[in-house]
Amino acid sequence: MDFAFRAITPADVAAIVAWRYPAPYEFYDWDPADDPAELLDPLAACVVTDDHDGVLAGFVCFGIGGQTPGGRRAGLYDEPMLDLGLGLRPDLTGRGLGVSFVNAALAIGQERFRPAGFRLSVAAFNERAIRVYERVGFVRGERFTSPVHGVESEFLLMRRPNGTRLRRRR
Repeated sequence: MDFAFRAITPADVAAIVAWRYPAPYEFYDWDPADDPAELLDPLAACVVTDDHDGVLAGFVCFGIGGQTPGGRRAGLYDEPMLDLGLGLRPDLTGRGLGVSFVNAALAIGQERFRPAGFRLSVAAFNERAIRVYERVGFVRGERFTSPVHGVESEFLLMRRPNGTRLRRRR
């Protein structure tokens, strides 16, 4: 699948909020305590991509849109790196699309922001995603907690300095 990004719309936000992931990934279902309008805030710098049928396939948010409250609380976002938060539609996860999706997200982030590097926060239990991030050059860093669905949950901060070569899917 090719991932070409476009501006996010209110209809895209409504679709993302409705996504439901299977266990144990229901952790990533939209938290009702969060305001979905934040995805439309220009400071969140969110973009989306569609599948071949024109149906929303995924999203990426940059800068503050890729940060967690717990990471901010722990002072982990002070280095000059670009944060990203991303998600694939539930039925597309676990199908080998992760590396190409993350590489496409990194490419658009590089093109738009020219960062010194990239940083992301991932649920510490999500080894599937962590392996994808490591395959494209991210390195494991600090662990911290952040609230999700009203519960403090463990996260892992990962960094990828610019100049790290993008890897192709094996």
